[in-house]
Order: sequence, then C-alpha cells, then structure tokens
Amino acid sequence: MKINKSYLFRSLLLLVCTGLFSCASVRDYEHISSTKHMTGYFSYMADSGIFIDCQSGAQYPVASEQDYLNMEKEYLSLRTETNQKILVDIQARIGRRLPMEGNEDVDFLIVDSLGQFYIDKNCSDFISVATLINTYWKLVELDGDSIAKNFDRDVHFIVENEGTKIRGFSGCNNFFGEFELNGNSISISQPATTKKLCENISDFEDRFLFALTSSTHYEIWGETLTLFSKNTIIAKFKSIYFN
Repeated sequence: MKINKSYLFRSLLLLVCTGLFSCASVRDYEHISSTKHMTGYFSYMADSGIFIDCQSGAQYPVASEQDYLNMEKEYLSLRTETNQKILVDIQARIGRRLPMEGNEDVDFLIVDSLGQFYIDKNCSDFISVATLINTYWKLVELDGDSIAKNFDRDVHFIVENEGTKIRGFSGCNNFFGEFELNGNSISISQPATTKKLCENISDFEDRFLFALTSSTHYEIWGETLTLFSKNTIIAKFKSIYFN
C-alpha cells in the first residue's frame, strides 16, 4: 500500500501540536470572525492548502487544525492533477496565524467542519442570486428534517420590500410580524397569526415560528436561504418565482 508521506507527517505534527507540546502554527490566537458557511475552491501544493472564497474572491492559506486533515485527505483522493482547484462546502472562520515563512501573523482559514466536495461544479453555481427582500421563501428543511408533509399551501415567508414587515404561511395559519436587519444579522419578533384550527399541525407550526424568532443571522447561496441560531442551522428555504 502506497503511503502519502507528506500527509502522514502533517498528521503526526497536528497530533503533537494538539497534545502536551505547543507549536507556533496552532497557538491560541484571537479569532477575527465567527464560524460561518463558506463555499470556495480548495487546492493543495507544496505541503500547504489554499482556499479561494466564492463570495468575496479572497484567498487564504488553510491552517492545519480542526477538520483540515479530513478535508486534505478527501481532496487528495479526488484530484486528478497537481494543484487542481476543487469546489468545497465548509463551516469555517478566519484567524490570525504565523506562516511557515515570515515573522508576522496573517489571516488563515480554520476549517471547523468539512461539508462536501463538488468535482463538477464551480463558484457560479453557488454565488447568491436571490435576495432576502421581496422573495417568496419556501421552507424545505426544519431542524435538519426535510419537509415532506403536504400542506394546503407552501410553508413560506416573504420579507416585504418596504419597511420592516414579514408575512407568510406556517402550515395552517397566516402570520405577520416585524424584523430587523443589520448586515446578515436578523431579528424577527414574535409574529401574530390567524386563529384557524388544523389537526396534527399545531406542533409543526410552533416549531416553525420558534425557528423564525430564534434566528440570529442568515446566508443566501444561489437560491437557498439558511437561517442560523448562532452557529446552528435551524431552517432552510428555496426561492420560488412566479411568472
């Protein structure tokens, strides 16, 4: 069996650095961003990983920490040529680290968890197209569960183009309320609802409305909206267009 010596060396180094000894490359620096969903191109060459963010175009060296070794291993099993750029979906943050060469800290990408590699896709498939405002957002996932239940109408919400109003349908009742935005941060007030009674749906409605009011921030990739409560995904929506 052929052994990737570079991968083995880096694995042993990471074990040492996270054990009783300390290494400059994994010191406990202050992080400059919180964990977030990122999609971009990953490549590996000369014992180092590089990530190019689809959304901003920024390029980062990747720190050999957290879930990095899993990402490197998966990448090496997929690439067909040296320095090949492969699209990958990750949960990651930015932190200051000391590079292999140089005396000053620089921005590194820290991969908290690996999502999925996409051999046959590129950034244009994931860059945001839909906008939060004035879009019909259909619920497709709630607390990690796909929405398979058939309702009379789509469970959805719409953020109105003017003002701070949100309205939608929660499975049985219509609802309406207010929201606040600050960049990608969002705060949705407890909505008012109509008073229709529907058998076996009230628990679902409560979960859905709780997810909305628990949201702290959102991300849009392509036609998918993801709501987060801190670092936890609580709901996903698809944009729907009507002719």
